[in-house]
Amino acid sequence: MTDLYTGLENGPIDGGTAGNIVIEAIASEAVDLGSPVILVAAGTGERLPRVAPDNTQGAYALGVVVAGVIDGTFSGSDQSAADAAGEAVSVCIFGRCKVHVNGDSAAILLGSNLTVDAVDGIAELAAASDEVFGKALLATTGASDFIPCLVNAMGVL
Repeated sequence: MTDLYTGLENGPIDGGTAGNIVIEAIASEAVDLGSPVILVAAGTGERLPRVAPDNTQGAYALGVVVAGVIDGTFSGSDQSAADAAGEAVSVCIFGRCKVHVNGDSAAILLGSNLTVDAVDGIAELAAASDEVFGKALLATTGASDFIPCLVNAMGVL
């Protein structure tokens, strides 16, 4: 795993500015930083949305996990944001953040549309009929890289 945008250990790229919308959510399972996540049904009595990484290639992603209760980092040996269901995570639903991508099967270019990969917690280059959740802000051909992206749900490609 290579962090291609060093210097940011967690949180959105434009943290503390009006450029991002980051919401608090509840993890429905263990989730890593940079994971695109989908919205899932909340547990009984929960008041926050519940999110989970998904392995449905081309699925709609609510946003990207940028922080959590676990002190993981993008460039460290542990990228955990939550270790179990019920833990709090921060999800960037609009703006710039780092996302975990697979550019090995199809090269990701600057400005490429991103979608959910067939592997939990990974994004990939979107193809026809995929749901697009954002755009790549850095090119990569690596199989497991962190790159900056612009989260902006765009619909079906």
